[in-house]
Amino acid sequence: MVKVSRKEVPSLEISIRKAIIKGAAVYNEGKEQECFEIYLATAYSGLSQQTMHGHGHHDEYTDEQSDTILQLLTQATIDGNVQASASSKDFGEAAWVLRRAFDVILKLSEKKTDDEDGQGRDKEEGNFLANLCNTLSDILDIKEHRHRLQTYPDTFVGDKAVSKLVESHVCMNRHHAVEQMNKLLRFGLLYHVTKEHTFKDERLFYQLASSSDLKLELNKFGNKTKSLRGDEVVHYTAVLGRYITFHKHPSLGVLRLDYDYPPAPGDIDHPDSYEYPVYYRVVPGLTFEMCQKGVLTPTVAA
Repeated sequence: MVKVSRKEVPSLEISIRKAIIKGAAVYNEGKEQECFEIYLATAYSGLSQQTMHGHGHHDEYTDEQSDTILQLLTQATIDGNVQASASSKDFGEAAWVLRRAFDVILKLSEKKTDDEDGQGRDKEEGNFLANLCNTLSDILDIKEHRHRLQTYPDTFVGDKAVSKLVESHVCMNRHHAVEQMNKLLRFGLLYHVTKEHTFKDERLFYQLASSSDLKLELNKFGNKTKSLRGDEVVHYTAVLGRYITFHKHPSLGVLRLDYDYPPAPGDIDHPDSYEYPVYYRVVPGLTFEMCQKGVLTPTVAA
């Protein structure tokens, strides 16, 4: 199934809104056929865009939403033409068939905007948690602690950490501090030394995640960072933010062929081959054979 392109959808949305304004004006003047023709031209233009750009560019919408848009445009043009055919010539209903499809597409666009706003808030929370973790490494008394003849290097005490966060005005009160620290624990940014407790305002020992701990957390996300939602966005953003600050390394971007194979450590396609964040993106349609020939198709070249 052909998917809706991230770049085409805003253009389609704008075209639909312009068509509705223009079409409604002539419809109200009794020019139903002209209204239908405006709507039909817009629907055909939208279908042409999706067919021209093809599969693999559907970042803006889920697969289900993309399929819905394509099916709506296809079915509406068929049904509209039936209503406008020589036997019916019901241009008013033909126009409304297309208008109803347009309204559904616009609602999908509005829903996507709401989703993006939510994702922005999730990223803000993730960045806050990463900064909180960085602040902890600066203000806490991180050192070796002992308990029952057991030594715990590079640790801090829970209740003392809470006091520091409140005294430094990083958190509003002790309850807020515990709440934020448990978020760090849940997302793998800190942990209890024996992993037996959540974060508590007590004399318990905790440790901030090490470089290798953070790398393992990042590796869990693989190449699926674009599809993350809600807490997954918070989790990824927080860990990545802390990891980047921890290492002070630049990140690396790797463009991949449109080919699926299991990479091994040491391969450029394997995230464990690097000591810093790596972002992978597949170039849809770019095959090994195409690279050998040195000739790109228009779609890939675009």
